[in-house]
Amino acid sequence: MLKQLKIKNLKSIGDADLRLAPLTILTGANSSGKSTVIQALMLLIKNSGSVNRFSMDELLRFLDNFSAIRNKKENARTINITAVDTADIEHNIEIKNDGVVAKTTLPYQFESTYDAADVDFLYLNANRLGAEELVAVSQNRKVGDFGQYLFSHFDKIKGNPLPDNLVKFDGSKTLGFQISQWLTKITDSDLELKTEAVGDYINVSFRVKDLNSEVSPFNLGSGISYIAKVLIICLMAKKGDLVVIENPEVQLHPKSQALLGTFLAFIANNNIQLIVETHSEHLINKIAYEVYEDHISNNDIVIHYKKNVDQNFETILFDENGEFNNINGEIISFPSGFFDATLADLMKMR
Repeated sequence: MLKQLKIKNLKSIGDADLRLAPLTILTGANSSGKSTVIQALMLLIKNSGSVNRFSMDELLRFLDNFSAIRNKKENARTINITAVDTADIEHNIEIKNDGVVAKTTLPYQFESTYDAADVDFLYLNANRLGAEELVAVSQNRKVGDFGQYLFSHFDKIKGNPLPDNLVKFDGSKTLGFQISQWLTKITDSDLELKTEAVGDYINVSFRVKDLNSEVSPFNLGSGISYIAKVLIICLMAKKGDLVVIENPEVQLHPKSQALLGTFLAFIANNNIQLIVETHSEHLINKIAYEVYEDHISNNDIVIHYKKNVDQNFETILFDENGEFNNINGEIISFPSGFFDATLADLMKMR
């Protein structure tokens, strides 16, 4: 597991030293630098000593041009990215105009084979596909660059039992059952994710208990398909895996966004490291409540907030009561411009 990420002169980030936790939340304004943190980590993994089974070139194709990704404000000639793991081992890459020098042995495999000894890096990006009725079968990929293989992989492993620590609901330990139970809890609708092989494709549908029938994903809200993929990628992860998700709350009702926070806290509390980029105050508030309820330790969560492209990340922690703290352990309000985004307008109306 990683505990620290240092970034120097990558895109808009001049110098950032970020603590990482079992659950790390990146939030703030659009185009402020949140995704750059994820890209920095991916550059490290791509250039690590481990052999990634699948290429990350498509995901990182916009980062090949040194001139385009260096911090121009600092007139940077070198980009440095360093991750520190829980054994205090540093993993570093140095990027210059003439290439990359890597001093890293990060063990993460990008969508590894099914060897339980492999530690996976699993990534669900903001441009992932939503509702799909027929998906191509993949023999090897688990996720795909745009999440296009998640339903196919789910079809292969839905009957597999989950480890006891990831079994939340009584009835069956299988991945398929547990995902359907989470889907029902989060959406407040009695749903079951169904997949069936049809030639070279997988047919995807949802069984709706109230209708006593199976329904096409296109006849349900698109948020159902989006959240199903979040559930799959998290529950298929193994102990020690690193899962990165951008905007998990896409197309979800505020109540469902909050309950998604419960799910993410549950995953992070079970030895799977999560890095989540989000704009959802409902999700963040629910995670604070999970701390208050002792469902996850306050020490296992960190928020990095970036107000705009020109300001540095502000680190926000939790105390044991779920209150926001600064790095000195003092109770604070969440930085302005997020939870209070519409407050000024409401005050004028009154």
